Amino acid sequence: MHIFSNIWQGIMKTVEIISYSRAANELTRQGHHDIAKRLMLELAAVRERS
Repeated sequence: MHIFSNIWQGIMKTVEIISYSRAANELTRQGHHDIAKRLMLELAAVRERS
């Protein structure tokens, strides 16, 4: 069962990264560059957590 847990955690991390990226893209499109930059910095922290 441990392997399924690892697979699930990998899927969840991938979805989280995609979500952050899409949100930052939309914020940039709307002109909220400062918020998008903070979100991308937070995304970098999410990627480093693993």
